[in-house]
Amino acid sequence: MKSLYTFIAVMLPLAAAAAPLDAGATRPNSAALVGELPSSAVHPEGWLKEFLARQISGLTGHPAAMGFPFNQQMWAAPLDVKDRQFSQFGTDWWPYEQTAYYVDGALRCAYLMRDEALLAAARRSLDAVVGHPKANGRLGPANVDNDSWPMVVFMRALLEEYENTGERKLLDAIEHHYAAIYPDKDRLPALKLTGFNQRSVLHAENLCRLAKLTGNPDYATLAARIYQKFCEDNPTDGKTPANMLKGAVEHEHAVTYQEFLKLPALLHSATGDASYLRAAERGFAMLEASHELADGLSSGHEGLAGQRSDKVHETCTATDFIWTCGYMLEATGQAKWADKIEKVLFNAGFGALTKDFKAHQYYSGPNQVVLTGKSSHWNLDQDWGWMATGRMCYRPGHDTECCSGNIHRLLPAFIKRMWLVDNAAPGVTAALYSPCQASFQLAQGPPLTIAERTNYPFEQRIEFVFATATPQLLTFRMRIPGWSKGFKVLCNGRAVDLTATPEGFVSLHREFRDGDRVELGLEAQPVIRRSGPGASISYGALVFSLPVTAKVTTLTDLPKSSPQFPAYEMLPISQWNYALPATLSASQVQVVTRPPAGYPWDAGASPVVLRVSGRTATNWTLGDKPYTPDIPEHVTTTGEKHLLELVPLGSTLLRVTEFPRE
Repeated sequence: MKSLYTFIAVMLPLAAAAAPLDAGATRPNSAALVGELPSSAVHPEGWLKEFLARQISGLTGHPAAMGFPFNQQMWAAPLDVKDRQFSQFGTDWWPYEQTAYYVDGALRCAYLMRDEALLAAARRSLDAVVGHPKANGRLGPANVDNDSWPMVVFMRALLEEYENTGERKLLDAIEHHYAAIYPDKDRLPALKLTGFNQRSVLHAENLCRLAKLTGNPDYATLAARIYQKFCEDNPTDGKTPANMLKGAVEHEHAVTYQEFLKLPALLHSATGDASYLRAAERGFAMLEASHELADGLSSGHEGLAGQRSDKVHETCTATDFIWTCGYMLEATGQAKWADKIEKVLFNAGFGALTKDFKAHQYYSGPNQVVLTGKSSHWNLDQDWGWMATGRMCYRPGHDTECCSGNIHRLLPAFIKRMWLVDNAAPGVTAALYSPCQASFQLAQGPPLTIAERTNYPFEQRIEFVFATATPQLLTFRMRIPGWSKGFKVLCNGRAVDLTATPEGFVSLHREFRDGDRVELGLEAQPVIRRSGPGASISYGALVFSLPVTAKVTTLTDLPKSSPQFPAYEMLPISQWNYALPATLSASQVQVVTRPPAGYPWDAGASPVVLRVSGRTATNWTLGDKPYTPDIPEHVTTTGEKHLLELVPLGSTLLRVTEFPRE
């Protein structure tokens, strides 16, 4: 099946802060291209705006609080591995990868929030790179030439900047860069790469995006050749389509595997080759069946690690999973990929952050009831020593800095795929739900604005209000999540009889006028997920957890902490070791809703909680362990039943999400 969505570059104003560096530059004609919006086209509202405001007042606006390399000039000046706190570990390109994550996330956040200071800070790195190419046109510092993976990450920021500004000389610089890397497109170098060096192949991602931006299919052809060459040179690698199709359980580095999963999706969109898409789908099926945890994200410390309840995931993985699923959404047009994006963001992603965005975890998990310097026992057991200490703790920065950089991309990556545009049809798709306004300039007609009014995911009602100077004929699509047991659509207060497509969308094709309102009502009910001896409960897009009261030790004297941005260790002081009934059903879970009061991700502020009965599990305890133990195969319980109040996982720090079953 051909791609339902591809790419559109919509040029929209962003006050003075977003003015192109070359005001006279023009972009190539993109009228026939379709896809996502640039970040500047989305205006966050409600909790979405508050999250980004906290992100800017937290670590995104104060990168020096994360320590090296974020306390340097990033890509605006040379970075030296000797300046790392742990200088004997890592390679000279590590700081460039880590800061490239940050620059990309900060740039998108600045456009979303119209923050001129943050935009200027991110642009310093962009301007330094674009303004100082090597003699052959290649971009980037000298000490990343031997491994161009950091440039893959940084190129995402350059492409996002071009989408927002349309600056021609920026596009020229990007094209000259790839001409320098691949001067002979028919004779590629051998790609027998090992370890993180394999990620250089991921330049294929940016080449596919460049093909859509420029309308030049040669870039997509080159991307396909690069990936095919990698597959030929590495026939036993589990990240090749042939091996994905075999369905074997992989234990690859989790972040690397999920980065590579997007290539078959992209190349399917670029080439129409269905075998690529089948391979990507089999790869995701393997992750879901063998490694997915209760919060929707596959385990990984550092390699894919199975589904036991004591497993965790690297925070980088949440961002990269969302990014890759976005390409699957565009390649297939199937709503299930948006379902996965929302589940991972609202649960695994937000659960790895303090709610003020001043500290984060390197590893996090659905179950975490103790967080100390010894809780990252997987790496400690491998004799990683002090380098592995504190990775489960909430800290401004960690010993390895990839997650510290990647958290800034987390929510912007989600927002990037909220809206998809078909400029030729024309049509607009609401793929992911959160409060915002989005601005569109379709090929014909005046500017169009759609206001999305909702408190989703805390409610299942979403209202869309259209603003247009003159009526516009278009198709408006809305996603029906896989968890929804039914739906209702109203247009200007009148019920509309619609049937969802097999892909999971409903469509309204009509002439939209200024002030038109479309209301989507979804139907959620508790869902019990059983995995081995454990069970967890979700409701809509949210997974629910028992919050555990913590004894908190605040640390301000660590190498990457301060009184303004402290680190934390946490021990449980409330009971947490409960078991749920083995025969628990949705009807036994009480859904309690209350009016919104404040920021819904803050502790105790959720407008929806679940109540369920549980009894004490006597053989599921910490003992002398500094980490949350796995759920026993056979649980023993005692005492009376307790009424447990569960809250959204993303609002918790210490928590139990997966419970034993009596």
